[in-house]
Amino acid sequence: MQNIGAANADDAFYRYKMPKLVAKIEGRGNGIKTNIVNNVDIAKALERPPEYVLKFFGCELGAQTNFDAKSGVSIVNGSHDPKKLSELLEGFIKKYVCCYNCNNPETQIKIKKEDIFLKCKACGFVSTVDMRHKLNTFIIKNPPASTLKKEEKQLKKAEEERLRDAEALAEKDKEKKDKKDKKEKKEKDDDEKKEKKEKKDKKKKDNEEEEGEEEGEDNGVE
Repeated sequence: MQNIGAANADDAFYRYKMPKLVAKIEGRGNGIKTNIVNNVDIAKALERPPEYVLKFFGCELGAQTNFDAKSGVSIVNGSHDPKKLSELLEGFIKKYVCCYNCNNPETQIKIKKEDIFLKCKACGFVSTVDMRHKLNTFIIKNPPASTLKKEEKQLKKAEEERLRDAEALAEKDKEKKDKKDKKEKKEKDDDEKKEKKEKKDKKKKDNEEEEGEEEGEDNGVE
């Protein structure tokens, strides 16, 4: 694994990681092609559709690409050096992943009409993507999935309601326990006060009895 973004390459404590690009040359002659073996894993780490990454390579290299959604196989026609592909990937990260303000890779692609923006989850900055790149047309025609299916929404809503109910119940139980603890503490304090008072009264009574006995003895002596 390596840090996302060349600017963060030497930061040992950087928490945003991605796999190092692995490419394999396949075929011969006119049928030669480059298989980006871990394109799906890279795209997942960048939180971008794998088609975007692959299409970016194609645009930069002037080559046709083919992505199989079922198997994840990512092909760029022609023979391409992994080092060159890694350099191109860095260009994709700078343009379509990292925030233009804080360089954090936690961004979301937003599309408004014919413009593409990156909204940063960290600092809130909205970066405007240069619309001259060929990939932009592909992104606009194939926007990232931003809405959940109806069933997923219902499940999510049900889960949120369940969590709210659980939190409310936990809060109610806590209040009940606090009230009980407070009552028990008061009863304990009252018992301790009562016990102290009884001891004090007993001691006072004992002292009075002793004093009475001493006075009786003194009177007898006289």
